[in-house]
Amino acid sequence: MKQLILLYLLMPSSDTLPNPFRPGAGHPPPFLAGRRAEREVFENLLDQAPILDNPILTGLRGIGKTVLLDSLKPPALERGWLWAGADLSERTAISEDRLAVRLCADLAVLAGDIEIGGVARRSAGAASGGTDAGVGTFERLVSLYESTPGLPVDKIKKVLAIAWSAIRDADSEVRGIVIAYDEAQNLANRPDRDQYPMSLLIDAFQSLQRQELPLMLALSGLPTLFPSLVSARTSAERMFRVLSLERLDEEDSTEAVRRPLRGSPIGLTDESVAEIVRMSGGYPYFIQFIGREVFDAFLQRRRSGGPPRYPPGRSSSGWTTTSSPGGGPGRPTGSGRSCG
Repeated sequence: MKQLILLYLLMPSSDTLPNPFRPGAGHPPPFLAGRRAEREVFENLLDQAPILDNPILTGLRGIGKTVLLDSLKPPALERGWLWAGADLSERTAISEDRLAVRLCADLAVLAGDIEIGGVARRSAGAASGGTDAGVGTFERLVSLYESTPGLPVDKIKKVLAIAWSAIRDADSEVRGIVIAYDEAQNLANRPDRDQYPMSLLIDAFQSLQRQELPLMLALSGLPTLFPSLVSARTSAERMFRVLSLERLDEEDSTEAVRRPLRGSPIGLTDESVAEIVRMSGGYPYFIQFIGREVFDAFLQRRRSGGPPRYPPGRSSSGWTTTSSPGGGPGRPTGSGRSCG
């Protein structure tokens, strides 16, 4: 592995700098690189009337699906849409009723202060004038689901339709609701148990969208997700707009390394940035992971008095560092630039 070389620029003597890189399971990076085309597609989908296409974000692990899905919420809110959703866990996908409970919980976040059936929004601090039996709380929505006659799909369609009607009447400026689910590959039909939660989700949203209710379903998951949806309902092929996330190109990967260090008193040489980009393979997670490890390793070597290289040893491509008089920040002797 080539050596990575850090430039110390006005390094505080305490070396207590926070690491700007954030590897994790869906943790937002300090800078979201790339994905401009995918975000533009989603923003265009928000202008649909009626809804014909629902977005699916798909790709391998570490490619940035969760981060991108979360980044779509602000533009949706700016355009007058409400947003609700969560991770679809394996326990959620066990049965149709479990999925219905998940949907009720997510709708309750939006409809918790709205009267279901009597659509006046309660003003903050006002007396309720009675019980909260009609308020769109989780308990109320589950009760509505359980009391509605028919199959689970009939029940959840009734809950979704009534909740949307109450929200729309309470605030006429709301354009619609985005229900967003991450890790949606966990959702699957289970014919051995006579449970079809995936089909329920597809059927419910297809039916309500045909009635021109502005309820959009946004899903994110592994590449197995879309084939599973089509296997459950062949009509799903026409219901979804699939956005397949690929690795970041060199330009976007470089920005993902450089931008977190902007404003920092330290930076990386151009050669070091290129090496991190090469090692990451364009995977957003690995850019964050390698960036964090390199940043921490450099600081540790700084504290121990070692050269600002990782791994330690011979210099790379003529790069060396020299200490300023009095032990101040080092300066590069080569011709590269910092990213700060």
